[in-house]
Amino acid sequence: MLLNNVKISTRLSLGLILIFIVLFSLTLFAISRMDILSDQTTKIYRHPLTVSNAVLRIHANIIKMHRSMKDVALTNDPAIIEESARTVDQLEAEVLKDFRVIDERFLGEKKQYEAALVTFVNWKPIRDEVILLMNKGMRMEAADITRGKGALYVENIESAMQFLGNFAQSKATEFLQNAEQTRRSSFRLMYIMLTIAMFTCLLFAIYLFRSITGPIKALSAATDRIGTGDLDSRVQIESEDEIGQLAKSFNRMTDDLERITASRDTRTSELAQITGRFTGLFNSSKDAIGWADLDGTLIDVNKAFCTLTGYTREELLSGTKYQELTPQEYHAEEAELIRDLLETGEPVEYEKENIRKDGSRVPLFLTVFIVKDENNNTIGVAAIIKDITEQKSAEVDRRYHSEVTLNMSEGVYLTRVNDGIIVYANPKFEEMFGYGPGEMVGQHVSIVNAPTEVSPEETVGEIMGILLKTGTWQGEIQNIKKDGTPFWCYASVSVFVHPEHGKVLISVHTDITEKKKVEDQIITLNVDLRRRTLELESLNSELESFSYSVSHDLKVPLRAIDGFSSILKEDFSDALNDEGRRILDVINSSVHRMSELINDILEFSRLGRQSVKKSEVNIEELAKNIFKEQMQSLPDRRVTLKIDPMPPAKADESMIRQVFINLISNAIKFTGDRETGVLEIKGVSGDNETVYNVKDNGIGFDMKYADKIFKVFHRLHNTNDFEGTGVGLALVERIINRHGGHVWAEGSVNKGTIISFSLPSETPSIRPNKHSGKISRAVGHNEVVS
Repeated sequence: MLLNNVKISTRLSLGLILIFIVLFSLTLFAISRMDILSDQTTKIYRHPLTVSNAVLRIHANIIKMHRSMKDVALTNDPAIIEESARTVDQLEAEVLKDFRVIDERFLGEKKQYEAALVTFVNWKPIRDEVILLMNKGMRMEAADITRGKGALYVENIESAMQFLGNFAQSKATEFLQNAEQTRRSSFRLMYIMLTIAMFTCLLFAIYLFRSITGPIKALSAATDRIGTGDLDSRVQIESEDEIGQLAKSFNRMTDDLERITASRDTRTSELAQITGRFTGLFNSSKDAIGWADLDGTLIDVNKAFCTLTGYTREELLSGTKYQELTPQEYHAEEAELIRDLLETGEPVEYEKENIRKDGSRVPLFLTVFIVKDENNNTIGVAAIIKDITEQKSAEVDRRYHSEVTLNMSEGVYLTRVNDGIIVYANPKFEEMFGYGPGEMVGQHVSIVNAPTEVSPEETVGEIMGILLKTGTWQGEIQNIKKDGTPFWCYASVSVFVHPEHGKVLISVHTDITEKKKVEDQIITLNVDLRRRTLELESLNSELESFSYSVSHDLKVPLRAIDGFSSILKEDFSDALNDEGRRILDVINSSVHRMSELINDILEFSRLGRQSVKKSEVNIEELAKNIFKEQMQSLPDRRVTLKIDPMPPAKADESMIRQVFINLISNAIKFTGDRETGVLEIKGVSGDNETVYNVKDNGIGFDMKYADKIFKVFHRLHNTNDFEGTGVGLALVERIINRHGGHVWAEGSVNKGTIISFSLPSETPSIRPNKHSGKISRAVGHNEVVS
């Protein structure tokens, strides 16, 4: 074939270049068609749709302007008339702006647009006339004009806007049809070009595929022949590409394999001769002897070896490795010993266990040495193996008598795995279950398990299933004493091979009855605590929702009272005497105070839902700024601020700002009867908290009311003397409590007040719920101005 001597990578590169050229051509064509389609789409949005949107906005603003004019005609409140006039001016500016947009983008006859604009311009004098009449108090005349000429002009404007909108929509439809036709023709051309491109690429891919797969099939056929044993077969591929190079390498490997096979046959014959030399020794030895190659595969074993492991000679020599007979835990240590043996050539001795055919383990003592051929090359390892079961059995007996059974405070017993019979129980275990010495031995292990939802036998079966999979089991289990008393134990169970009883379970039990009683009590208390917490959360949520709803609902009648009292005062002032006017002033003042109270309630309720987002707050700068803001509205007051350098706080900045606003405004308010008010603000850091306080020289308070000062609506002074709602300090306490701190007050009548609060450090320690008098006195001492 034409490309046989071209490298495969070059062929693939040619294919990729062809695909790239085809895709690049298709991309250029698609871009050109999309550019045409984009221009047509732009026309739709730049002209018809822009005009249509402007028409819709004009229509909506005309309706708003007409409604505002109706509001003007229906009210007697100068503030509302002025607000409505401003609203109409703003809407008029937006309408004129949209008319300019229509002028720039409208594709129809200009006289249609100009007619709509003239109608709107002619409506403006009517609006001005209505506002003029309302300012003169002529409400009925203004209402007649609004419902008459005003409404007629609005209908004319809406009709003109409807015509402009319909014309814009028709143009948009026309442009959209043109764009759709362009899109369909573009896709048809793209489909045709894509089909031609795919067909061309497919032909080239088939050609490329055949140029590569043909030689690969020839190579595969040759390897199949060699795999069946025909080492004289060779790959007949003469090309110079990668497959040709692979074929030449494969032929060289076949030559090497033929030589290695001949060498292996020779080695096998030599090993057979060596094996014959040791056959007599193997069969006559009472100790087990095994011989394995360097990979661990057994080459020969004697009769004693078969007896020791429980396998026949044929089973052992059918590819078995000595590592398969060794438990996993010995593999690493044994491999290290064999490496030392091969490096030094000196025999090694060590102990391990072997796994017999029946699954039992047998302890062994091994002497291992290397085996060499006549050329002094190491060809394997051999081992002389002694069974040391009796020695190990004696050691186990001594160990569990001296170390386990006599000295442990926990209950311990052994159970045979195959039948579940207890073969040993230490004195502590017998005492725990109420049995006499030796009374439990020989009985089934199910006697210790209390019946629950499943039978004791099923409990034993479940534990045994886990033990057979993992080798260990730990957990809490309910047991039963000999007299039928149930109690709880924590048990740890594992499996090992006992020299006398075979595979057994060793179980260690600890009585946890008292612990379970305490846990049950804790669970009961936690459930009750959770229930009470949920009830409290639900109650708090309902209270907050109720407070928010009631506060909002109260504003509706307040607005009505305020509005009607204002109307009475303005329209019927001449008909009222001085007492009547005073009563109206009292009503207005009470409404404003009630509105402030409702707003404070809402703020108090909002704090219960607002999350605390802490950051570092510069308290000193914050306090200074708030003082300046408060004093700007009181130019006639003389108040001095003394503030020491204060540590920053880790708190929610907006919440802490509200705290200082309330405390500073209170201090300024309650020093109103002083010739010069004095405020002192300080902050002191401690081990677990930082304490801030605001001190004034105002009227103070009686300390017997200190517990009430932070309660909602609790006021210690008459509202006629000092304004306020009684919520400010309650807000302060709630904010500080949400930060994990506390707030308290100190003062005396006519000698000023100190409001203090604490904020916890980043890692606060446990502290009392209330600040003691000692802490308060320490803070007061630090407030002396130097």
